[in-house]
Amino acid sequence: MPVKITIETDPAITLSHQKELANQFKCKLNQITGAWLKAASKLETQTKNNPKEAYSAGFWLPNQQILFEQIEGQKFAQWNYTKNHIDIVDSIIVGDTKYLPIPTNEVTWFLPPKPSTRKFNKNHVWNAIKHLLKMSIELQDEKTYTVLTAWIFATQLTEAHKVVAYLIFHGMLNTGKSRSAETILQMCFRGKLLCEYTAASIKRSIDSFHCTTGLDESESLKQDYALPLISILNGGYKRSTSKIELCDPNNGNKIVSMDAFGYKIICGTEQLVVTLRSRAIPLQMLKKTGKVDDLINEKHAAVIRSEMLKYRLQELASGRYEPAAVKETDAKLIEGFYDETPEVFHKKTRPADMLPEAYEGLDGRVRELFANLYAVTDDEAEQRILLECAKNVDHYMHTVEASSVQGEVLLALLLCETRVEGGFIGTKDIRETYNQFKEQNDKLSDKKICSILEDDLGIPRDRTNNKRGFVWDIRAISRACMRFGFKFKVSEGLQSYSNGEEPEEKIASDVLVTQQTQQTTSKNDVKSKLNVESASKTECANMDKIVVDGDDGLTHPLGVSLYAQIKPKDIPDKNQKEIWIIDPIPAAEPCKYCPTEPAQPVTCIIHVPPTKQSRGETMRRCRNCLQRLGIWRSDITMQYTDPQDPK
Repeated sequence: MPVKITIETDPAITLSHQKELANQFKCKLNQITGAWLKAASKLETQTKNNPKEAYSAGFWLPNQQILFEQIEGQKFAQWNYTKNHIDIVDSIIVGDTKYLPIPTNEVTWFLPPKPSTRKFNKNHVWNAIKHLLKMSIELQDEKTYTVLTAWIFATQLTEAHKVVAYLIFHGMLNTGKSRSAETILQMCFRGKLLCEYTAASIKRSIDSFHCTTGLDESESLKQDYALPLISILNGGYKRSTSKIELCDPNNGNKIVSMDAFGYKIICGTEQLVVTLRSRAIPLQMLKKTGKVDDLINEKHAAVIRSEMLKYRLQELASGRYEPAAVKETDAKLIEGFYDETPEVFHKKTRPADMLPEAYEGLDGRVRELFANLYAVTDDEAEQRILLECAKNVDHYMHTVEASSVQGEVLLALLLCETRVEGGFIGTKDIRETYNQFKEQNDKLSDKKICSILEDDLGIPRDRTNNKRGFVWDIRAISRACMRFGFKFKVSEGLQSYSNGEEPEEKIASDVLVTQQTQQTTSKNDVKSKLNVESASKTECANMDKIVVDGDDGLTHPLGVSLYAQIKPKDIPDKNQKEIWIIDPIPAAEPCKYCPTEPAQPVTCIIHVPPTKQSRGETMRRCRNCLQRLGIWRSDITMQYTDPQDPK
């Protein structure tokens, strides 16, 4: 209540009167303070007796030792950090808020029953989940059941994960896709299956309850209006990219953040976009042969949900995990930044590897997908099975990339190797090779091919002789081949490439066999068909013999003939599209085309005769350029001999 205090100063007031006024002021002040404290105490008591109520499905606050989850019967299963066991309660008070279970009729996921008091046995539960999967789902590979079992365990620890793996069930009609998703979701953390959904419903549902969501009938994701949903799913697999910012018009246009992070299952008859498939473990479904139960054993699944709740509460309360959300940086770490070298500081702050060395050769995305699955798998035999499945997924992803438009364009570039002229390949040649066996709707234009090669594959573009094309850059092509799993090898001047396990297996072997089986022309036949008037007798005498692999001949490793300073009048072999003519000369000026620094000296002249596709060209190049162009072998030696010499 307001109290007014007035003190009047008068020179006639004595000292004793001033002390009396001061005492009165102190008494009034004590009255005000006492009234305020009494009102605050009363308000605090009322708050404790009548806290603010809110509904929740459960959450985890390790700093406050709060961990609970809603169960059947509209109750909470709360972990008791003091006694290390589970308490069943009706509500939980956190601060000034009293949390109540969500009404049962509003719960859209599978709730776990009340857990038993028996000790949790992970090996027994693991085998029980695996057996139920085998009795409910028919998969092509027996090892996949281990992946699904580990995936179910990993969903219980979503808050501690930074990356999650999706599951994609793909197959024809009536192959058990929806049934498989429902069986798995009945044992997952807050699993629910949706058949009709939008981008808005998905992001609000996941942000509110962080359910393990199954999306059935994913054919709708192929439509143009589903692009926002594709973006949400692409970002929702990683915690750092799962935040969605929205403008709330009901709150003064305030920016609101939503979280779409969580494990998901997607089922459909059509292949999804590549970006979404790369974030998932693919599972191809076939029509069942009658080896599984007709109906899902829901009672068995309910008991497993109860045991998985025990696993979740025990693991999160054990102290081995911490929330993966962004945390404040330690001040001591910042202060000690200048006290150590960058190498030592990086090693000190680097997160520990979650996978053993056996996974190092796999793609980075595959390692992300299997890291959490490996972390929840204790048995060594099951860990080996996970590794084999990870290798299969890695091979599948490389196959998908190789069969993509970018991979096919790269393959078309490799098949145009014989059309390289002076380290340059025309865009027209690549386009003709790519479109040769394509339907009209699948053919690509020069502009699209240039965009793929330059922007996606990193092949440098160039222009020469009024012709658009690309530089035949061995480093760039090798890097692109590694990206798509092609084996591109530059060995002894022969560029070989393949997509198989064996290095010698060639892609488009018919083309290479055609090149390698071309009839070679003997030296005498060549001389009889060539015009040697432009070459002096001295030059011809000094450069008349070429030794290849110790034999007299004129055969290039690619099946293209080599001639020593003899310009052709016409092409000796009508089946050959082009002829390379290499003249060894003394070291001259630095090579203008050499990619190395400093530039190598020019050691040869290359004559490219005119054909229907080109006007011909003469280039002065170094040996390094020849090797880069694929027309040089270290075992090819040029011997300067005199034809009149009997030796």
